[in-house]
Amino acid sequence: MQASAIRIELDNPAVEPGRLLSGRVQVSVVSPIHHADLRVKMLCAEEMGWNGVMEATPSARSLVYRHEHFSSELVLLGNGTELQPGTYEYPFRFSVPVHVPVSFIHQRYQTLNMMNAFIADQLSSKIRAKMNHTVAATMVVNGEVETSQEVVHEFVVPSVALKTLPVIVEATHDLRMFELIQRGSSHLTTELVNPAVSPTGTIQVSVRLDNESAQRLHKIKLVLHEDVTANGQAVPHDVLSNETRKVCSGVFKGKTIAEARQGQAAIVQMPIKSTNPTLTELLTPTVHGYFIDVKYRVVIECVFSWKRRISVTLPLTITANPEEIATACDQ
Repeated sequence: MQASAIRIELDNPAVEPGRLLSGRVQVSVVSPIHHADLRVKMLCAEEMGWNGVMEATPSARSLVYRHEHFSSELVLLGNGTELQPGTYEYPFRFSVPVHVPVSFIHQRYQTLNMMNAFIADQLSSKIRAKMNHTVAATMVVNGEVETSQEVVHEFVVPSVALKTLPVIVEATHDLRMFELIQRGSSHLTTELVNPAVSPTGTIQVSVRLDNESAQRLHKIKLVLHEDVTANGQAVPHDVLSNETRKVCSGVFKGKTIAEARQGQAAIVQMPIKSTNPTLTELLTPTVHGYFIDVKYRVVIECVFSWKRRISVTLPLTITANPEEIATACDQ
């Protein structure tokens, strides 16, 4: 029979970056304890797991990595503290760092901590990354490790509200061929109407050209790219590599071109729908983690007569799909 039992209570299961995480450790003592040591630790750790699959047969190779982003520990009871039978409470407070990694999605005080990033390498490897925020209390009784106890309580660190600042990119390019066209400089201004979209949303880009080059505009192409990066230092294995893939694309003529030729800003709209039959999963929300980075970019290309062209790249943020969040939180 154990001489004591411990449990953790948090004042709030969700704490914003830069705020205080407060709570208490409750200790129930059954029989006298002559030497008690009680510690509580706050920890944020990111885990990455990989399972290789070759020719539809699970590979025996499996890798798991763990990295602690930050941790803090408090000593609530020093070794040598005597406790008589009864119930005790020991409060604690931790300061959550302002800059917290955001390799996770949260909603309604729940953490959707499993995110899939698929890297199309020769092994069709599947990477899983998750972020855990925990408070752990450990009590050692009478200096004997065998009688020590540990309880772990998870908490959520909501990410800062997404700021959809305007994304505007301009470019100037010389369209002259063999100096035959005296006025050949083209100026392109593009703006993402919605800098952040869900995996099933629609990309909208405003495209504006100077009057001279707008008259020679032939078509507008839009391409969405996904860039997945596995940190080479954190994961020093050749089975993990960097990969860029084209998610979807569209070509716009007709009415869109007519608006641009009239000196107006042409609004290009493209639903996010994979044109790659092998890409069946929804897009992974934009991730900036210790092990994995997932980024998205939109490339706008204006094609003119004589096959002259000018292009710009705009960064796009993919957010969590609201339907997926609601479903996961209800589970």
